[in-house]
Amino acid sequence: MADSRNYLADFIQSPGNITLLLAGLATAVICSFPFGLVGAAFPLLATVALETLACLFIPDMPSFRAWANQRRLQQKTAMSSERMLDEIFAKCGSKQTAREIEQMFAMLGQQVRSLIEHASEQTGILNGTDLQKIQSVPTQYLSLRLSLLSIDERAASVDLRKISAKLNDLNAQISKPALGADVRQLSRARDEYQNLLARHQRMLSRRSAIEAAVLTLPDQLAEIYQLVMSNSSERDGIRLTDAISNLQLRQEIEDEIADELNFNLEATPNKTMARTKQAQR
Repeated sequence: MADSRNYLADFIQSPGNITLLLAGLATAVICSFPFGLVGAAFPLLATVALETLACLFIPDMPSFRAWANQRRLQQKTAMSSERMLDEIFAKCGSKQTAREIEQMFAMLGQQVRSLIEHASEQTGILNGTDLQKIQSVPTQYLSLRLSLLSIDERAASVDLRKISAKLNDLNAQISKPALGADVRQLSRARDEYQNLLARHQRMLSRRSAIEAAVLTLPDQLAEIYQLVMSNSSERDGIRLTDAISNLQLRQEIEDEIADELNFNLEATPNKTMARTKQAQR
């Protein structure tokens, strides 16, 4: 039921419905001059009748729901992109670099819009799944850029020398425990520091993979763009299919990297240090 109400709201707020209501109101105003209220009543009643019928049937139409779903996705993507751009400007040390990222994002968006517009004129060249993959490229680019900044921020917050010194101190305490020391807690603290170092190294390794993705993503989109614009042979069609498949594969790899990156970024040395102090009491 909630789903139906959502689609009904989408229809009421749709440009076509608003145009219909404004046209009915304008007609009523025009008819009121020569005929008075009686003249205005007929266009208003007709508009109300049409609006009621439209609200009953149009929200349930598959074509309208597809349009509404696409509109929601675009709004969600726009909000997500705006949020990521704000974070990039906040995290990026150089405003010039942040503006370059914003310009690349705008260029990718323009390229995607042009590609989709051209593909819509050629029936069957791209299916719905292909279009969704291509539409996500600009947002994916921002996500990768934000991941790089997050990695750099996280790497700067980890003092490897201090952690190594803590590990040496813990090893010494475990090998020769003081009277009343909780060796089990000290061992747990040592393991967490070792895991922190391992996660840090994996995160730095992922950085190289993300850097490569940032460099190749615009080129992959450019390749798809050129193939769509000049899709005149069966060989080009096969190359287009392969290019989109490679784009999807890259997106899946990037999603895995992002998931692991988020996990790594959640791990902070503060909790480990707190446990170490507790074990030493």
